[in-house]
Amino acid sequence: MTIIIAFAIGANDETFSVVWGSKTLNMKQTLIIATIFAILGAIILGAAVSKTVGQKMLYIELSTAVVLTILISTAIWLILASAFGLPISTTHATIGAIIGIGMFIGGGTGVNWPIIAEMAVWWMLSPIIGFVATYIAYKIIHKYHISKLNGFEEYERSEKNYSYVLLIFICITAFS
Repeated sequence: MTIIIAFAIGANDETFSVVWGSKTLNMKQTLIIATIFAILGAIILGAAVSKTVGQKMLYIELSTAVVLTILISTAIWLILASAFGLPISTTHATIGAIIGIGMFIGGGTGVNWPIIAEMAVWWMLSPIIGFVATYIAYKIIHKYHISKLNGFEEYERSEKNYSYVLLIFICITAFS
């Protein structure tokens, strides 16, 4: 099951595609770095998320059958979405599967709705926060750097440098 989930996540998660597409790294380097940061993130930060997802979201017992059902449902949806080119979130797919099994087994009381509501608020705020942060970052970069570039060679050199900055932030994203 782990291999199927890894395949499904890999098919849908495009975090490192920009690094390879921009030729910052070759395919082998991209795969190695992506693997390292994903594993480190899972080991270092995964426990907190697992606690929320595994212990706080449902009021039902998380038996092996329940967990397997969640994983199979998540994998199927990720693979189908990827096959149709739909950019979905692995997190949303997993949470949807968790809510589904919680409601199937425990009805409306099988799910910890206040925790779900809190997550939903952050899901709605995240794109807004991302937009504002991106807007501010672009304005600063444009004012203090891009607007001062002269000539094609300076732009090319700048693009190469930014691709390495991008790599750093993508590693942080993969880690988190």
